[in-house]
Amino acid sequence: MGRNMLWSTTTVNHKKKSLTHWKGGMILQMMEELNMASKKQYEAITRIHIEALENGVVPWQKPWENSHGMPHNAKTLRKYNGLNPWTLMLSGWNKGYTSTGWLSFKQIKSLGGYVRKGEKSTLVYFWSFDTVKKVIDPDTGEEYTKQIPFMRMYNVFNTEQCEGFILPTQEIESKSFEPIEEAERITKRYLESENGPKFAHDGVDRAFYRPSLDRIALPPKETFVSVAEYYSTLFHEMTHSTGHPTRLGIFSEDMKIASFGSEEYSHEELRAELGSSFLCLESGIKCEDTQRNSSAYLANWARVLRAEPKILVSAAGKAQKSTKYILEV
Repeated sequence: MGRNMLWSTTTVNHKKKSLTHWKGGMILQMMEELNMASKKQYEAITRIHIEALENGVVPWQKPWENSHGMPHNAKTLRKYNGLNPWTLMLSGWNKGYTSTGWLSFKQIKSLGGYVRKGEKSTLVYFWSFDTVKKVIDPDTGEEYTKQIPFMRMYNVFNTEQCEGFILPTQEIESKSFEPIEEAERITKRYLESENGPKFAHDGVDRAFYRPSLDRIALPPKETFVSVAEYYSTLFHEMTHSTGHPTRLGIFSEDMKIASFGSEEYSHEELRAELGSSFLCLESGIKCEDTQRNSSAYLANWARVLRAEPKILVSAAGKAQKSTKYILEV
């Protein structure tokens, strides 16, 4: 599990000339085929993202940062790049880790530690280039330097999967949080009301409303990228909570959560989004100050609305009822 895996373009079936010569620093055309081992490695990384999407989590739209910082190598303190941060955040989220520090098996051993029995690793990847000199262009006869990209894949473990060592400390930049007066008044009035849902900042790296517990959980305030994002996210979850049987009764008595991608799920998410927008307006928060104004986010809802035009009218009506309930409770 702790061994490095090496995948390179040299493993391609050479009968299919998928690589082309290049000059002046141009990157090679990548291969047309992957061997089976590489496919399995890609699938292992992709599976983590698909599972998150199926659970309704869109990591590239997350408007907060983990309170322990971005995923990083716990020994060198260097942050991961490429797709790796998302892969590690989602892996940690799925397994309930609060730490964002990761180590290779070799690094864990060098620190005098060990991986607990039964723990499973997460794959990360790095690109490196090996230089081959004195390559002759068959067409021009010119000599040039050719570089071949190698993708190296490593198994890493979260520090919470390990024992037996002390890590170097990582300084996390503390952020100040300046409440928006009207938004604070709205949230406190609703959440502290006699029939309000339970609420806590113990979501670690998640924001959610759980109908079965009638409970809202958010990451710490200081981890959000902006104050507007914090209230926008809280308003979204508050709108969800109005659907509880003891309030507006939008959810069924068994409070079963709709599956991601279903029509019911889309309806409920749009209701929460519109409710959040209405409450932002009430609080004086501009939509352009939040991630919900991003082109990718809006494009996604545009596709939903084109496929089902009536959903907007229905969701807007329910969102207005939710907003009215929150403001008048």
